[in-house]
Amino acid sequence: MKIIREELPDYDYLYDTMAATGMPLTPADIDVPTQDVVDAFIGARDIRDKYLTCSLLWDLGLTEEYAAFLGSRE
Repeated sequence: MKIIREELPDYDYLYDTMAATGMPLTPADIDVPTQDVVDAFIGARDIRDKYLTCSLLWDLGLTEEYAAFLGSRE
């Protein structure tokens, strides 16, 4: 965590920089429906042969809770 805090830019800095350039900041900004985001999150664990955040959430039993969170972010 120390290395992450030291090496990675701050979230607010990244967000503000991206917003200032007009970059899309949410899936909705590029016309991706919320349900597609939820479906991709749930399916990614089975599609990708890597340990992703969605795999961690699955192992912790939090997949459905996080999927509901993603679905509520419209």
